[in-house]
Amino acid sequence: ANTKADNMASQEMHCERYDIQSGQQLSWVMLSTESTSNIKLPNDRHKHLITTCFYLKNTSQKTLLLSAHLGNPRMNYAELTSESDGIVVSSQLGTDIPLALWGTIGTSATFTIELKPGSESRHTLRIANKSPYNSTIKIMERQQLIQTLGIKNTIAGLLSGIIGIMTIYFLFLSISTRDKTFFYLAGSTAAVTLMQLSDLGLLYSIWPRATHWNQTCSIFFAVLSTLFGNCLARNCLDTRNS
Repeated sequence: ANTKADNMASQEMHCERYDIQSGQQLSWVMLSTESTSNIKLPNDRHKHLITTCFYLKNTSQKTLLLSAHLGNPRMNYAELTSESDGIVVSSQLGTDIPLALWGTIGTSATFTIELKPGSESRHTLRIANKSPYNSTIKIMERQQLIQTLGIKNTIAGLLSGIIGIMTIYFLFLSISTRDKTFFYLAGSTAAVTLMQLSDLGLLYSIWPRATHWNQTCSIFFAVLSTLFGNCLARNCLDTRNS
């Protein structure tokens, strides 16, 4: 009964149509608004489902090797079903946490789509997660995505290195001057940086098998940065004596 209901829902789903050619990029935002209570998924712990449907038509004169990239890699299950000329192909990213890509440097939450010249295909993307899931999806040529991710990771690495050096410097100042201000500043800076890196999906290589921690570390670092920030403000403003 559930399978029949899923098929009917898929048929009734509104699918956007996009024309794409070499060098072009598509992007939109996905928001989870559905409960998976009546939908069959690989794991009963998945509580939220996000589904999007779209058509892609290759208007160029050459075969396009495209990548559908999910900006937010923190999902429990992702599946892309592609249909072209009556042939249906399904590919998955993990059936449970942690995903296979977690902890593997140089990988990302990406599906590959191949379009022949003048062809059109229908694609349905389903993502399941334990908590509400929001993400941007970008569709571009594979080589273009590799370059984009390379630039993004390089910039993130440079900024993280600079902030890491500053944090160590603040700690040395705190020890040498015995001033708590530098300690709170170091803690706040480090916590904010780790939170941002977690949101970018760059911390999974450090603890790939810590499944619960991967889901909650952003919240932990956000709370930690708030605590250090409050302590820093109280210490600088000397609120105890005012």
